[in-house]
Amino acid sequence: MIRSRHRDEEIAPFEDLEILLFPLSGATSLIYLLLTALFSFLIVITGTLHESGLPIFLFPIWVVSLCGIVKYGFVILEYSARGRRRVPNFSGEMLLVNFDAASLLKEMLLLFILISPVLIFKDIVVQVASIIVVLLILPGVFYYIGVENSFYNAVNPVKLFHFIKLTGLNTVTVKLAVIEIALSTLLFVGVQNMLGAPALNLFLGTCIIIYLILLLFRCIGVLLHSRREELGLPVEYSPEQEELERQSQVDSKRSDVVFDLHRLSQRGNTKPAWEMLEAELIKDNYESEAEYFHAISEWDHPMLLFKMAQGYIDRLLKRNNTNTAWQVFEHCHSRSDGKFQLKSGKSVMDLCQHAYSRDHKKLAVEQLGHFEIDFPKHPRLKDALYLAAQICCADLDDFEQARSHLGTIEKRFPNAPQEERYKTLNDLLVT
Repeated sequence: MIRSRHRDEEIAPFEDLEILLFPLSGATSLIYLLLTALFSFLIVITGTLHESGLPIFLFPIWVVSLCGIVKYGFVILEYSARGRRRVPNFSGEMLLVNFDAASLLKEMLLLFILISPVLIFKDIVVQVASIIVVLLILPGVFYYIGVENSFYNAVNPVKLFHFIKLTGLNTVTVKLAVIEIALSTLLFVGVQNMLGAPALNLFLGTCIIIYLILLLFRCIGVLLHSRREELGLPVEYSPEQEELERQSQVDSKRSDVVFDLHRLSQRGNTKPAWEMLEAELIKDNYESEAEYFHAISEWDHPMLLFKMAQGYIDRLLKRNNTNTAWQVFEHCHSRSDGKFQLKSGKSVMDLCQHAYSRDHKKLAVEQLGHFEIDFPKHPRLKDALYLAAQICCADLDDFEQARSHLGTIEKRFPNAPQEERYKTLNDLLVT
């Protein structure tokens, strides 16, 4: 049997997705500068030549540029929703090779629908009300059109209300609200004052607006990622994914250890197998003890199982997991034909008291019967003998064995006949 060995690989811890500094990080900063330069040029030229009629020839460039930034924005949203800290570079391949005309058309149409009330109505109250509504539904609209690619859901008031209710109020939604308010205010003021504005003001305004647009898509993506379970989003990077990778690595390593232990046990090398197992248990603070015990319990070589079970039962009892400790003990007792012995007198007492309360009295008496031999100097020896005598007398009707235990108590502890427990049991046996 050939088995490939596990190799430890460093698992990068999941880091919270950056929002405010996202446009300035890594290659995204170059894309931000490129988009800023492009739109600054278009806005400055358009504002400068607005009276000459020449800006009409810039219309195709405007359309392509707006499509480009919208496309890249939804790429940011999608990758952020998956949990990626970095997104693909802005490139011709992104726009042309993976170009989806239908999706882009839906996205552009939705954006036009969202801003149309502000353009159509001149009343400032209606415009402000329209902006507020747009800001509320914008995350849901972007989710349904960008992730689900559903135009119907993106314009469905019921779906949008459900999305708003689902996202709730948290740190990300507060950041998103601040970004939306800042962006909408700048756009509202900027559009009204663009014509005739100084070129420097147009450039600085463009820098801020492009920055906020990138933040907007990023923040919505982060919001979706934070609600990944509720939305049922498939993600690539998340705390849960990190934990799954780590657990997979741990399981693979445990599998290798079990394989080596089985090979040593088959050769009859119990001592080196136990030393290896003990070292692994200490290394992971006994967290894998249950998995190792389950695997070893299925083998035909019980010696390693019995040696492991002694410490395993002690630790289970210290954690007050008496039920599991009893199950482990019963399994080992059955596999050893009753010869399995615990190494702690306290563990014997704890298990026997558990057995007594769970109506396993014969097995409890069996263990208590050789308690004196196993632990002759144990401080609870008298309690063990009293418990054995009580079970034999009151529950098993084995008066002969009960008298034997009382005799042992009297022999080992000469003052015991003056004790109330001794007198009560002795009176029962006499009658």
